[in-house]
Amino acid sequence: MPGVGVPRIGSRALRIGNTIGLVAAAFLLRQILVLYFGIALPPFITFYPAIMIVALLSGFWPGLLAATLSALLVDYWILPPIGRWTIAGTSDAVSLALFIGTGALLCGVADRFRRNHVRLAVFEQEQGSLRLFIEHAPVALAMFDGQMRYLYASRRWLVDYGLGDRELRGLSHYDVFPEISAEWKEAHRRGLAGEVVRKAADPFERADGTTQWVRWELRPWKAAAGNVGGIVIFTEEITHRKNAEEAMQESQDKLQGIVGSAMDAIISVNELQHIVVFNRAAEKIFECAASEAIGTTLDRFIPAASRAGHSEQIRRFGLEGVTTRSMSSPAILTALRTGSEEFPIEATISHVQAGGEKLFTVILRDITERKRAEDKLRWSEDQMRALAARLQTASERERLKIARELHDQLGLALTSLKMDLNWILRKHEKGENNWIPMVQDSIKAVDSTIALVRRLATELRPQMLDSAGLAPAIEWHVAEFQRHTGISCTAQVSEETFGFSSDQRIEVFRICQEALTNVARHSQAKHVLVTLAREQDQAILTVNDDGVGFLVDELVNTRALGIVGMRERAVLLGAQLHIESALAMGTTITLRVPLDAAQNSVLEIHENIDR
Repeated sequence: MPGVGVPRIGSRALRIGNTIGLVAAAFLLRQILVLYFGIALPPFITFYPAIMIVALLSGFWPGLLAATLSALLVDYWILPPIGRWTIAGTSDAVSLALFIGTGALLCGVADRFRRNHVRLAVFEQEQGSLRLFIEHAPVALAMFDGQMRYLYASRRWLVDYGLGDRELRGLSHYDVFPEISAEWKEAHRRGLAGEVVRKAADPFERADGTTQWVRWELRPWKAAAGNVGGIVIFTEEITHRKNAEEAMQESQDKLQGIVGSAMDAIISVNELQHIVVFNRAAEKIFECAASEAIGTTLDRFIPAASRAGHSEQIRRFGLEGVTTRSMSSPAILTALRTGSEEFPIEATISHVQAGGEKLFTVILRDITERKRAEDKLRWSEDQMRALAARLQTASERERLKIARELHDQLGLALTSLKMDLNWILRKHEKGENNWIPMVQDSIKAVDSTIALVRRLATELRPQMLDSAGLAPAIEWHVAEFQRHTGISCTAQVSEETFGFSSDQRIEVFRICQEALTNVARHSQAKHVLVTLAREQDQAILTVNDDGVGFLVDELVNTRALGIVGMRERAVLLGAQLHIESALAMGTTITLRVPLDAAQNSVLEIHENIDR
């Protein structure tokens, strides 16, 4: 092989000089043998070795040149007449050509020998280099013939697969690893058919029950004839990396599970405010799928008026030494749902450096319901304060009324009775007997006083509630309402016993009383119907009028204290108070009292009050 292995000697001029020198040396050797030893060797014995040496050293063409020069020397200096050219005819020319032809044939044989020698040397050199390369390759590498017998294997191959110093050359791959799967054998067949096959990660189930993860690639190698001579397998043992990846994946899955199942919304953004994490709670709160949110900016969930301030707040936070803090502010934080609905939130923010990138994580909670509950509680407290003030005022008015009636009526009656008794006493001391009519008038005054006391006691608490029960008390109050207001009022009450306690009866009665008071004050009704009935385990009180009605939503203010009082009494009973009304359609107030729940609720509350 020209230019490779054992090279031809020198440059062209050197090869020509070498050719001339060897031919001249052969000629001189013959002349010395003739002159000094008397040995006249045939020309071909003298020159053919020189021609072959030239061909071996320099190649065919220099050898042919040597053959030509040798022929000319033989013709001019050896064949008689010496010193002259002897080519006189065809036979001489044929002899000369035959000499040169034989020399050319010897040149061809020598050159072929030289070339084969070079190829053999190159092959041995390449084999040695290949063996050295494979053995010291930093990866696991093995070379196989067409029968999957080992030709070479790297030391890394022996180490990775626990083969020690075992000599593998000539052994079948399937004898060395009998546990090789059918899938891998099929890959080997495909490689021997000329295909390049690879896999990024593949489990290798070893005979001892362990599993090695490998990344592998196999390639066919070509023989000198151009056909596939076998395959080369490259592998990388990635068990540790695979285990680390699986552990990391498991950790990420756990983290994703924790983040995904968190009740609060969790959103992570990078330094460009692009969303990279958006959990299920965030999907629910913002009404936006994670697939739509991830990759977009956080501004889409921030009201336009707050965006600039929010970005500046995050920028400053990233420069601070702390890693987490609350995002609370004097004003309520608000966020924006996909449908452009703003809602209140509370949030904390943290940042962490991950993979050379700073990530900001916001954990936020929708506090709409809490704010609504707080507003409702605040409203309820305001209502309770107003109700307490009203009750205090009403109590003072009631006391003033009773005091006035006691002073004006009861005091007057008692004073008049005292004066009558003194008059009778004076008449009796004088022995007069005309005081009997005055005694009779005094008795009448006493009766009037008793009636006044009873009326005042009834207004404070109708005795009929305790003596006759709730139904008769409601009938009596309906009659009194109609007598005092002139509004037609009808009572339809059940005769059955509800099993109310004394405290329950007064609460239900007061609700009925307050409902009729509201009718008299506001409804401008002409007819009122009051019903009390039992439905399964509930007592139902209904007060219905045909008055002007009102908008129920307008009750959410501190002036509707009568209804607030009824609702508070309903709570004491564990009952439900429902109000239905519309403008010009009248009003219906329905109280549903679960009998067992009402009794337990009222008893417990009054016991707590007594304590």
